[in-house]
Amino acid sequence: VQQRQWLFQKKPAASSDALLEYGLLVQAGNLGVTGRELAFRYGDGANVHIVLSALAITDYEWHHVSVAYDADRLELRFGIDGVFETVPFEKPPVANLGQLKLGAHENAAGSENQWHYGIYDEPRFSRTFLPPERLLDHTP
Repeated sequence: VQQRQWLFQKKPAASSDALLEYGLLVQAGNLGVTGRELAFRYGDGANVHIVLSALAITDYEWHHVSVAYDADRLELRFGIDGVFETVPFEKPPVANLGQLKLGAHENAAGSENQWHYGIYDEPRFSRTFLPPERLLDHTP
């Protein structure tokens, strides 16, 4: 099983992951089956939860990765290079004033760990659920 690699997280500084509003791991590590799956992690204020994707990064090449939550359909959509997986999901109403952190996880002591070992190219965040055709071209 590989090390966890966080693409991004949003939670208050130096807090438990139970306060994690949302986060995406591009490598689930010991939270997954193979360790290479995409994973969406979130807290409900008291506990930490994970939604694993069947989609996984198995090489060291460039990839277009996405995750989106459709609050109307109660679905979470994972994507890698134009291949998508949708899973039923109802996100608890945990919202916080935490900052968005790219490329690492911050633990409850305020230290960064579980870094993303890669390069970001054009990260984008949207408050609306975008259909796949509105996402960036995934061709490297």
